[in-house]
Amino acid sequence: MKTFQEQQAIVRRMNVIDDQFFQKVAEDREVCEELLQILLDKPDLQIIESQTQRPLRNIHARSVILDALCRDSSGSLFNIEVQKDDKKRKHSKADEYQKRVRYNLASMDTTFAEKGMAFHQLPDLYAVFISQIDPFEKHKSTYHIRRSLEETDTTVYNGIHEIYVNTSVNDGTLIAELMQYFENSNGINPNFEKLSYRVEQFKESEKGVTSMASVFDEYAEEYAQEREKAAAVRLLKEGVPAEIIVKALPSLSIEDIKQLQHAELAEA
Repeated sequence: MKTFQEQQAIVRRMNVIDDQFFQKVAEDREVCEELLQILLDKPDLQIIESQTQRPLRNIHARSVILDALCRDSSGSLFNIEVQKDDKKRKHSKADEYQKRVRYNLASMDTTFAEKGMAFHQLPDLYAVFISQIDPFEKHKSTYHIRRSLEETDTTVYNGIHEIYVNTSVNDGTLIAELMQYFENSNGINPNFEKLSYRVEQFKESEKGVTSMASVFDEYAEEYAQEREKAAAVRLLKEGVPAEIIVKALPSLSIEDIKQLQHAELAEA
């Protein structure tokens, strides 16, 4: 059991760009509202509902989990995705990011479109994708995707808005300043007071530190179990009996091993 000081030391090293930290910070509706007001340059935007880690289930295809899903007073939907990347990558992942956004937006449409809804009633969808890598390598902190007619370069509109933001480029804009705070989340910044105040609560108050530390502990347990499941699958493929595997991988029960074995046989 870690002491409060040990927990606080861990939490103080975390930043908004870290998945678990962002999820806790974004649980506050007003924080999401402030973020979207800045990222979309919509100072009057009013968010009436927000959820973190919202699952969009699809029994016939791949399901997705949205980092932060918000709805404004007009019914428009906003998804904020945060991707912590390996900064040592030599190339961007623009294609992968765009296809991930594409799938998320399609899942949002199929999830939230009510049966019988006319197409013109579909809500506007906003996808804000935050990464550590400059995805298009044009040295901008922010990129907006638009649909246009190739023949005339005229913009055409279907209610989809794609915005890609990164922490890699500091081009002197307010968004770039916000992204630098994502990377180094310390102190109160009056330009994004709600966000920075919530960060300080998690890093400095006993209640906040304890709450954040518990999230990290749960994540560490889940990660360890997923690693053991992957190891169990490898051992099963090598023909190691379930009774032997369960002794080597203590977080898994014999029932867990047999379920993995059954899944492997079903896929074979």
